[in-house]
Amino acid sequence: MIHMQNMKVADFHADTVNAGSLATTTVDTVGFDYAYIVIVAGALGADATDIEVDHSDNSDMSSSANLVTFESTADIGGTTNALADFDADESIVVEVDLKAKRRYLKTTITVGSGACDLACITLLGRAGESIADTAAASGANFRFRV
Repeated sequence: MIHMQNMKVADFHADTVNAGSLATTTVDTVGFDYAYIVIVAGALGADATDIEVDHSDNSDMSSSANLVTFESTADIGGTTNALADFDADESIVVEVDLKAKRRYLKTTITVGSGACDLACITLLGRAGESIADTAAASGANFRFRV
């Protein structure tokens, strides 16, 4: 078995943002054990001013709580980074163990004035023992297994 075959593409956003935010849709994590959030920067005309992942019990994200804030959450090496450290052609990976977390997730990247090419993808993994057998079930338009 390929362990990652139990993964679903839950959300994908890519856009050029100028003095605003790139926000994912609200992701429902029910039935999954882990979330993997990948944020990728292309050209950055300005520094990010905020990068955060919130979780909530409500699909409208009311009463949400902050799960990760880039500048105040230590990375896996124990380092707390400054937003200015996130540069063009770099990526951020947030690994979320969904046990004891709220059901819904939302990622928001806010940038200052200047065109910034950003992408964010949320993957949900380890969906119990069920295996997504179709592209649609895995949240994709096309799926290959080699």
